[in-house]
Amino acid sequence: VIAAGQRGMLASFGAGGLPIGKVTAGLDKIQAALGSKPFAVNLIHSPFDDLLEERNVDLFLSRGVTVVEASAFMKLTPHVVRYRVVGLSRDAATGRTVCKNSIIFKVSRTELADMALRPPPADMVARLLREGKVTAEQA
Repeated sequence: VIAAGQRGMLASFGAGGLPIGKVTAGLDKIQAALGSKPFAVNLIHSPFDDLLEERNVDLFLSRGVTVVEASAFMKLTPHVVRYRVVGLSRDAATGRTVCKNSIIFKVSRTELADMALRPPPADMVARLLREGKVTAEQA
């Protein structure tokens, strides 16, 4: 990831399934070497370990990770939706919506591509708002 980033390429840190401590250590090393240069981090859907997915999203948001490579998502989860929605803001000069958090979805079937292209379910966003995980403006 570091070698590619230093050469102007986008590479993804294969963090899917790693313990949160190893992901944190990997981000420490990548961010120290790349500074503001872009890179991605893998976020794997963890249906049997919801807390791992949630903690990774918490980590990515706290560390300013702006590109996530989402894999194994058969449906949208509150965590991947939160990652995207938290990146929304309004440009003060133009009033346009700006999205700083990008998601690269790995898809193998057309229905998964369709899921990735649609807006997130309104009830999921409303729940994130009620729980204080996104702001009213972001929602």
